[in-house]
Amino acid sequence: MTNEDAVKQLQAEEPLSMRLDDYDFKECMKYAPFKDEDIQELIAEYPGEADGENWHYIVKLKDEKIGWVTAGCDYTGWGCQEWGEGRILDTIDEALNMAENESYDKEKGKIVRSCLYSQIFNGKPYALK
Repeated sequence: MTNEDAVKQLQAEEPLSMRLDDYDFKECMKYAPFKDEDIQELIAEYPGEADGENWHYIVKLKDEKIGWVTAGCDYTGWGCQEWGEGRILDTIDEALNMAENESYDKEKGKIVRSCLYSQIFNGKPYALK
């Protein structure tokens, strides 16, 4: 499944607030410097794919800070070869910068940032651009 296919599938599913129980979200949370119970709201998501782009999540924390976490895995899926990182930040812009700069490909990083930005500021869930 390509990222575009994943976006289309997600658009037909539940809203972001309902995705906190999502399998990929839970796997990514292993790399977060915050816990599930610290999250007030999931505000943006970039769907990744095994052996492809990383998953990215931006959350609002109960203490009004912003959490960002990204993770990925190889073609075998979670639990074999996987990686990730997370940060607690002061602003959404810092989280968008982290997401953009995490990508090894500058153009892909801009797409990730644009997708996350569109969800947060333009009310376009799972937008590609």
